Amino acid sequence: MNDFDERDLLTRELRDRSQDVGGHPLGLDHVRTRARRIQRRRNAVAGTVAAVVLAVAVPTALSVTDATRNGAPPPADQPTPSVTETPTPGPDGTFPLSIKDLPRGAEPGVSYVLNAEKTLVTPDGPVDLPEAYSQITPYLDGWLALAGGENGYENVFLDADMDVERTTLGGAGIVPNADGTRVLYSERDFNVAGRTVVVDAPSEPGYEREPISWDAPRGSTVAPVGFAGEDTVAFSTEDGELFLGVDDADPHTVPLQGFLGISAASEANGLVAGMVSYDDMEGAGCYGVLDPAVSTTDTVWDTCDYALFEFSPDGRFVIAGPPQFDGYGPSGLAVLDAASGDPVVEFSPSAKRTVTAVSNAVWEDSDTVLALVVEGDETRMVRAELDGRLEAVTDTYSIGMNLPLWFADRPRS
Repeated sequence: MNDFDERDLLTRELRDRSQDVGGHPLGLDHVRTRARRIQRRRNAVAGTVAAVVLAVAVPTALSVTDATRNGAPPPADQPTPSVTETPTPGPDGTFPLSIKDLPRGAEPGVSYVLNAEKTLVTPDGPVDLPEAYSQITPYLDGWLALAGGENGYENVFLDADMDVERTTLGGAGIVPNADGTRVLYSERDFNVAGRTVVVDAPSEPGYEREPISWDAPRGSTVAPVGFAGEDTVAFSTEDGELFLGVDDADPHTVPLQGFLGISAASEANGLVAGMVSYDDMEGAGCYGVLDPAVSTTDTVWDTCDYALFEFSPDGRFVIAGPPQFDGYGPSGLAVLDAASGDPVVEFSPSAKRTVTAVSNAVWEDSDTVLALVVEGDETRMVRAELDGRLEAVTDTYSIGMNLPLWFADRPRS
């Protein structure tokens, strides 16, 4: 969700390129298989006690299991796992949103980056990074990352050992498709002044479809939004131009005129979400969902109660939040029915006198959300279920000039 100030800080920090720290990469094929699975893997429950939960993977490779085997209590930030009862919503119909006093759940089913540690934490364990890339995803026999350099955004192509093979001038994001077989990114042509292309490329070796590209407006900085079907992608430019890239006998772009900005695309059903209007006085926008197969100007439904952020893998739901926000992001978290806009579940801050925000949220699978929640000067990742249950899936981190962690393969906006 919106975090432009933090992104700017991160971009400036990434200009100070660090030396290779000698990573310890996992077997790439194994990481790739796990990374592209949307479904999380829950540990089996034995008796009435939930499965033992590993500590968040860190470079020291220590885990809470060693302590618990020896009878020692887990660290203070690692609550003893317990069965979680279905919560009851408050009088306003929402569930409490907080990072404190939560039961500890299974490890996240998606990868994330630890900033200070320069570590990519995958479902299979940690991988040392040359630097804390703003994004990184498996790509062919190595990795594709996004960084900030003297010339702006850079695509960084790395091998399986995290050694940099080459860099190209890039855009404001990289977006993998649902099963991790393709990735959408932007590239500025260094040899042709002003030329910018949007690339839909295979991200695993031997994939049957070749790379596809579309020309974006000359001199533009592109923000890839996502896949809006098997043969369609969505992207925008920093000047507010919005497009679908269509792959057919003659690949071409189609302007999207029903939005001020686009925030999400659904690979499952082709829907696109975005802002349809903005009120300067209120400092908030109205959002809507559009079906480009029916119209590129008229929305299926719209709302001024929520901002829209990411469709679920099966296209049934969309992550949302309050439409008026700044700083770290919206003050709450919601899931809406993608077909109607009706709320399915909503979480609101439980600490009324403490600033609470959701800096980003993604789908862990088709009915479970992972969210990075800021509360006061601390943040951690939580798992939100559609029945209102909330559990912690990482430690709590203090916030300094930059966010201490972020999702690895999602744009931070």
